[in-house]
Amino acid sequence: MQRSTLSTVLFMAVSLGAMAQAQRDSLLSISRGDQASEATRLQATSDLLLRNWIAPHQDSVLALARRMLDMKGNERIAYYGSLVAGNIWSERHIGDSVQVYLDLATELIPDTTVKSDRAWLYALNANAANDRGDWIDAIGSLKAGLELAKDVGDTGMEVHFQLQLASVLSQLGETVEATEALTNALAICEATADSVSLAQVYEGLSGSLGTVGDQEAADGYSRKNLELSKRLGRNDLLASAYLNMSHPAANEDLDLGIAYADSGILHSLALGDVSTAQVGYSMKSRIQLFAGRYEAALASLDQAIAMAPDDASENRAAFLGVSRSSVLRRMGRNKEALALSRTLYDRYKNSKDVNVRMWVASGLSSAEQAMGNHREALDLYKRFVQLQDSVKAEENKRGVIRKEYQYAYEKQALADSLQHASELAVQAEEVRRQKVVRNGFMGGFALVAVFAGVFLFQRNRIGREKARSEELLLNILPEEVAEELKERGEANARRIDQATVLFTDFKGFTAYSENLSPEQLVHDLHECFTAFDNIIARHGMEKIKTIGDAYMAAGGLPAANDTHAVDAVQAALEIRDFIAEGKARKIAAGLPFFEIRIGLHTGPVVAGIVGVKKFSYDIWGDTVNTASRMESSGEVGQVNLSEATYALVRDVPGLTFTPRGKVQAKGKGELEMFFVRRSLGEG
Repeated sequence: MQRSTLSTVLFMAVSLGAMAQAQRDSLLSISRGDQASEATRLQATSDLLLRNWIAPHQDSVLALARRMLDMKGNERIAYYGSLVAGNIWSERHIGDSVQVYLDLATELIPDTTVKSDRAWLYALNANAANDRGDWIDAIGSLKAGLELAKDVGDTGMEVHFQLQLASVLSQLGETVEATEALTNALAICEATADSVSLAQVYEGLSGSLGTVGDQEAADGYSRKNLELSKRLGRNDLLASAYLNMSHPAANEDLDLGIAYADSGILHSLALGDVSTAQVGYSMKSRIQLFAGRYEAALASLDQAIAMAPDDASENRAAFLGVSRSSVLRRMGRNKEALALSRTLYDRYKNSKDVNVRMWVASGLSSAEQAMGNHREALDLYKRFVQLQDSVKAEENKRGVIRKEYQYAYEKQALADSLQHASELAVQAEEVRRQKVVRNGFMGGFALVAVFAGVFLFQRNRIGREKARSEELLLNILPEEVAEELKERGEANARRIDQATVLFTDFKGFTAYSENLSPEQLVHDLHECFTAFDNIIARHGMEKIKTIGDAYMAAGGLPAANDTHAVDAVQAALEIRDFIAEGKARKIAAGLPFFEIRIGLHTGPVVAGIVGVKKFSYDIWGDTVNTASRMESSGEVGQVNLSEATYALVRDVPGLTFTPRGKVQAKGKGELEMFFVRRSLGEG
């Protein structure tokens, strides 16, 4: 490589700040100096790039990688060239190209390679695995690379692996482990004054906290990230920081959100980072769509689509195309949307990426539905559901366990549970039994028989107590969660990708309670909630809790299933009918009566145990809040569905729906809602 070309690459990397690590300063000194050989300078430059300590234009980096690959007789430099090229293609989400350079790096890796050399191969393998959706392989590679980084004491490399590991874990929904990796990286960055990586840690923490619903803290880290990125002046950090800020800003000020998205796009394009720029245009389009600026939203998507290179990622191209079709439908341009959706389906229906096949099938189903082609829409929706099932089957095959939180229970806390108490009793009895047997042999077989009889009596009593404690535990927790708690002493919270949450609430409960004695009020509530419990159990759902006169349950957990929406709707209709029958009886007897509102919404939730004393199984997430709004925005005697739940049950025989249009929901804005009832003749 000519000296001028190398200088061009390094000139495009801005100042890293006086607080940078000594290791980074040393590498910069070598790569910029004239004393070292070209091979040594190239090696230092590739180290800086792999650690993300400089961020020149992506095309310049690819040119540098090609120069390194062309160096004859220097296997190690060629090896690093393949690593650098592979990482650029990974940033562009071109999985096939990443795999090509991974294979090349594997072939070129020197026989005398040191641990740090091999660690970077693990990093590239993780990128390739992540691009093809093999997260278990990605995590395994990253943890192996992390151990090598620790072995050689390379803190810069260690931070890189912790950040990459946090990214993959976040995609899996394993927020606790991702946050742990980010916290480890944060400690290193603070100890070594690594400001560049610190900005990335801030971004990661913002994402983790946003996932668990702590939006205020998440926004705080987003602001820290932007402030630090501005001080560092790096286009790649600024692009990411501005795009990260566009969403919370849009919640308060749509124009500010768009401005942040524009800034992110500009900094991405300055680096030749087309992939990130496309993300920016997509985010900008969503904000414009929310603001009702349909033409602008369509123009933003068209800009993203227009900049796609010939070898663009199928995943990104399909997503942008399906998004464009959706915007066209919102604009009433259904014929154009249908034509585009059919083109996308024909192009990607045999894609290797099952998610791409799902998107185009779902998009075409919606487009056919909008044109009144209900049979075609139903066939495509069935195809979409089949693809969803195949994704779930593949994930089960890989053994991917999704989780959000892990609650650490101390052993003493478990002593508060009936189960643990009974186990301690069994253990104590076992110790006593051994003493009895030992003393029995010493005192003669007759005495042993006496003690054996006593032991059998005690064992039976303890067995009954244990059975009772297990019964009580299962009244508190789902069976799967209870078993995990007993086996491991703790129970992981899990992310459920799709569950249907049901809320009920009695109308005018306060006025009702004023007309009854406390004893009668509790009796009536107990009667209702007992009936609800039985209905929920019959439909395979899980009761979550009662809050005063409100009742909450969910379908599709703790074990995921495909019938949760239908189960919840049928249960809701039975609950409504039970209350209606009770109302008729009460009116006939001249007594006060209950009236009920019921709301349902479908989406992702986090489910797990809270507390260590009197613990309870609970669920969290925006899905729960929206389900509550479906109930409060409903009407007496009606079952009110969100658009998400309606989409899953609209083709179920025996159900009839009444569209309500957009209804104002507290804290949610206007949401599409539907009333559901049984068709005539269906009971």
